[in-house]
Amino acid sequence: MKFNIDTPHNNSMMLPTRIEELLQHVLNSRFPGEPERQTIIRRGARLSCCCPYCGDSEDTRKKRGNLYTTRLAYKCYNGGCEKYTDLEWLLRNFDQIHRLSDEELTSLKISIQENKANNDSERFHNQEANLHMMVEAKWDRLLVKREDLMQNLKLWNIHETSPQGVYLKKRMQKVDEKFAWDNYRKRLYIFNLDKTGQWVFGLQVKQMDDPNAKYKTYNIEKIHEYFMKEKSPGLLEYAAQYNSLSILFGILRVNIYRMITIFEGPMDHFLYPNSVATCGIGHEMPLDLDNRRWFQDNDKAGVKHALDNLEAGESVFLWKKMLDENPHLHGSKKKDYNDIYINGVLKDRPPGELSEYFSSHKHDGIYL
Repeated sequence: MKFNIDTPHNNSMMLPTRIEELLQHVLNSRFPGEPERQTIIRRGARLSCCCPYCGDSEDTRKKRGNLYTTRLAYKCYNGGCEKYTDLEWLLRNFDQIHRLSDEELTSLKISIQENKANNDSERFHNQEANLHMMVEAKWDRLLVKREDLMQNLKLWNIHETSPQGVYLKKRMQKVDEKFAWDNYRKRLYIFNLDKTGQWVFGLQVKQMDDPNAKYKTYNIEKIHEYFMKEKSPGLLEYAAQYNSLSILFGILRVNIYRMITIFEGPMDHFLYPNSVATCGIGHEMPLDLDNRRWFQDNDKAGVKHALDNLEAGESVFLWKKMLDENPHLHGSKKKDYNDIYINGVLKDRPPGELSEYFSSHKHDGIYL
């Protein structure tokens, strides 16, 4: 017996109904006494719910967890969580696996393994789904006008001769509409813009008077809710569907049919042609594309991430190989692409021509 949408259970109950029943047990155990968080919304072959892993948000109406009944896969689209697993582990994680009969559990395992074995087909499906989502998006409703956001937050445009402009130029950045300054709170704003430069999809903020401050990332839902003071549940729920895409800097400018280089930070991405930035090592790449490669930071977390990607057959940047062939960099700061750009690795070549330092061969892990 195959555990999929077309196969009835031995008690004649259709499996989508059975899957929903199992999900309901998970939500009841995770959110006792909270009927709103226990609610499941049926959207065809997708069951939307409050994410049991992250709790979704303080707003009990949020339903950013999704269980796909045809693929038996679970995915959370709440930025910062973005949990991805299968139905078996969803049940195990919340102590509900005992609700499956031995026959159901065996069928479930077989079907999940078949889905994994058919990974190429699933990757194509995911790619098409993401691209379809982008094509079908109501962008006039989703994006925030930069001019309005600047006015709401009382931000200033940055001039090249200002202290903030000098700081950006030292980091080899073009001082333009991608950046803004909060003079009252001393914060640098970095925008994820569309091709026109007039519309904001996501943003990062850094407290510049604190040398230890980290960049804080805001997805499109939070921009509407926190900065634009949007109160409409319908708009916030619609925006939430695009949270993962909105913190992928460059997604509205990149050519998805060419090789895409993936960075952690926007500052690196701004310097490299046809690239994007995930805004952190812990954020997944929401677009499942074959024509991609990873330019991770040169630190412990970056090395681990690169080794994991190599094991999965992905292409990664080989820091040790690049440094060995550019000895003038030894002794200088070399944590990310911004550092090696500033220190002259690209002095005699156009930006972005570092293809010889990428590899997908597992044995090249020694060059990380």
